[in-house]
Amino acid sequence: MKKNQNSFIKTCVFYLSIYSIILFLTFLLISTIIEKSTQNIYFDIENIKEYQKYLKKDQYNKIPIRKFLRNDIVVFNEENKVIYETHNYEKLYLKPKEFDFIDDTSSDAYFMVQKVDDNNEEKYIISKNYYNNYNNIREEEKVEYAIIDHNYNIIEGNLFNDKKKLSKEEFKLLRYGGKGKKFISKYVFYNKDNLKRTIIFYQKNLSTKSYIKITNRIKIKWLIVIPIVLLETIIIILIFYRKIRKSIKYTNRKILNPEIEDDYNIPIEFNELYIKTSNLINDLNLEKKKREEEEKIRKNIITSLSHDIKTPLTVIQGYTKAFEDKMVPKEKEEQYLKAIYEKSILATEIVNSLFQYTKMEHAEFKPKYEHADFTEFCREYLAIKYSEIELLNYKIEYKLDERKNIFNFDKMLVTRLFDNIISNSIKYNKKGIKIYFNYKFTKDNIIIDIADNGIGIKMDNPNKLFEPFIVGNESRTKGLGTGLGLYIAKQIVDLHNGEILIIDKPKSPYKFHIKIIFKR
Repeated sequence: MKKNQNSFIKTCVFYLSIYSIILFLTFLLISTIIEKSTQNIYFDIENIKEYQKYLKKDQYNKIPIRKFLRNDIVVFNEENKVIYETHNYEKLYLKPKEFDFIDDTSSDAYFMVQKVDDNNEEKYIISKNYYNNYNNIREEEKVEYAIIDHNYNIIEGNLFNDKKKLSKEEFKLLRYGGKGKKFISKYVFYNKDNLKRTIIFYQKNLSTKSYIKITNRIKIKWLIVIPIVLLETIIIILIFYRKIRKSIKYTNRKILNPEIEDDYNIPIEFNELYIKTSNLINDLNLEKKKREEEEKIRKNIITSLSHDIKTPLTVIQGYTKAFEDKMVPKEKEEQYLKAIYEKSILATEIVNSLFQYTKMEHAEFKPKYEHADFTEFCREYLAIKYSEIELLNYKIEYKLDERKNIFNFDKMLVTRLFDNIISNSIKYNKKGIKIYFNYKFTKDNIIIDIADNGIGIKMDNPNKLFEPFIVGNESRTKGLGTGLGLYIAKQIVDLHNGEILIIDKPKSPYKFHIKIIFKR
């Protein structure tokens, strides 16, 4: 066997492996040091649960309490008497009667407080939510709720049936989860004798000053890594450089002087092979990235529409079950039936949007263009739409250029275009608002303005609404949109070689204004 037979790849892999191992060990060492110094900072009640063998035996003194130096623990028996405490319980200001207002980490229930303004009157909605597992997916269900006014009087709900009013301290526990600088959590369990025990865990909130101090210490420790890594890098580079330089020197000599006979063989890799392989890898990576992007879009479609359609179907299922179980009061039957009907319409709209989306995305989809009078088309469309809009208690005002205008377009697609835009104004605004439809044309363009005087929209870039599954500000969408309507509208305009845009600052009386321009 000839001497000095080598490979660039093996040499690179060897030194890269050595370098990687050294870097890994360096970072592992520093990470371990930092973890040791910060491990006591973020302990919470979940860490207490790790010591079940002591909890079951009421051996609380065996829990390594040094890990919880920043926190306090109080254990109560079934009679709500203190049987263990880390500090003087009287200083913690929480009484057993307040336990019911603390999140219980031993169950899937938790409280949520939402502030609302009802006719300029401040109110709070308190709900007790539960996580349920459906098909291995954790989903929220609101089972109990209460509505209270600013004086903490309970004015509606079934959450606190035995109370007419909450105390200020009880409300603070529900809303903020603690008192003062302490975050409070609860864990209920039974010991080996099946006796109830309640652990109240007081977690001290980290102050800004303490956080900055800890962060600075961590930064200093990580800064130490920089010179160490630089030194390691320099050493490896020098060794690697000498090895490669020697290899290249002998390789060049062999390539330039193939007649020379010696015991040295050039590396087994060739530049041409390297170039071809690199090109192949690049092509494969691009193809893989493309497939991943397509898969990501498909997953987003499934996720978004599954989420959107779940809400109306859940309402329909719940209300129909209530009818089946005869749990609907007679005076609320009409209200329940109306809700079922409205949610069924929403579910149908979502399915229709998905159908139109997939239809237009199909490679074989082709519009059915025809030469027709666009003015007459708009007149007929508005004549039909006018009655529909009026019946829904909305208003429509339109202006049409009455001249004949022959244009090559797909009538069904343009009808869908107008429907999608107008339905947005109806869906996301209160009854009584006015919808505007203005149509005119010039020698070169057909210009259509569709607007409303509703609540408008607040986005830095409103035209992002034309992307799939993008919806606007919460006040306008109300969680009803699929994010496909305006995307489909833009696709239709693109198929007609036109332009569609949302006017960022619409002029009065418009609050939301879409302009469509078709090239004649």
